[in-house]
Amino acid sequence: MVMTPALFDACLDVYPVAAWEQVEQELVSKKTLDPDEVRYQRLYVSRAVDVELDKTGRVLVPQELRQAARLEHEVLWVGSLTKVELWSKASWERYLTQTPEEYEAFKRSVQERYKQ
Repeated sequence: MVMTPALFDACLDVYPVAAWEQVEQELVSKKTLDPDEVRYQRLYVSRAVDVELDKTGRVLVPQELRQAARLEHEVLWVGSLTKVELWSKASWERYLTQTPEEYEAFKRSVQERYKQ
C-alpha cells in the first residue's frame, strides 16, 4: 500500500499500489505550469511512503505520518472509494460535527454539483 498525508484534512490517505499508480498517472498527465497544481503534486507525492500489512493485519505508520495526521491511541479506517483514510478518532469526530447552517450549505453545494 501507499500512505500519504491528506492535504486538506488531518488524516492519511492509504491506497492499494494499483490505485496509487493511477493517481500518479493522472498527476503526470496534467502537464501544468499552475503553481498551485505543482505544489499540490510535490506535497502529496513527496510525502508518500510504501507500507505493508504484517502477518496479523497491522500496519506500521511512520512517525512523520503519525504526526502529520495527529494520530493518537484510537484510530479509525474510513472508506473513500479508491482509497481508505486513517483518522484519529478525535479528529474524525470533530470532522463530523457541523452546525445546522453548515450542514444546509453543504447539502446545497452537493445538490448543485450533482443535478441531473
